[in-house]
Amino acid sequence: MRFPLKTICLFALLGALNLLTSSCAPHTPASSSPSSLNLPAPEANRDGSLVQKQQKLLSQGDYLAALSLADNGKGNSAELLRRALPGAYRQGEQMLAAQHYAEAGAAFAYLLTVVKENEATVTGGEVSGDELAKKRDFCAEQLMVQGMNAYRNGLLEEAIGTWEQILAFAPDHEGAHKSLVTSRTQLTNLQALKKEDI
Repeated sequence: MRFPLKTICLFALLGALNLLTSSCAPHTPASSSPSSLNLPAPEANRDGSLVQKQQKLLSQGDYLAALSLADNGKGNSAELLRRALPGAYRQGEQMLAAQHYAEAGAAFAYLLTVVKENEATVTGGEVSGDELAKKRDFCAEQLMVQGMNAYRNGLLEEAIGTWEQILAFAPDHEGAHKSLVTSRTQLTNLQALKKEDI
């Protein structure tokens, strides 16, 4: 049975998430939006249950998830930001150290959004929005290299999947867009040639 490329990429990403959660900080999420980070959905209410859920996540060390509970990172309390941003940054650093570039890039992109929307700082201002953007961009470039290596080895579907991971957290990444157009065109042409041979 053949699976569509999107299904294969989804299974690969889920496998990476499972590996990540078993090898990094407790309950570490994987791959800029809360949905691509596999975080809980934000809740509209501001009652005690939200605060309790955030406190529980903080105590479990799942700082990214605690941040995501409040309107996709908007409107977080100053206390929550003070407690969660350094831990969330450490989660991103752990993902980066484990070379989980898609997940780390998404974490840094999400933190960059939270910092900008809340006019907050990470670790008392020691980590700027520019630093978060540099780390996100570093992750994107590492994935570009991985995609190019797969492409050069004739693994077009793998290359496409890798470049799609970049666009999940850096949707304006020009190199990923160009590479996807080229490799998708080549894959389509190769598939057409195979059909002609049959």
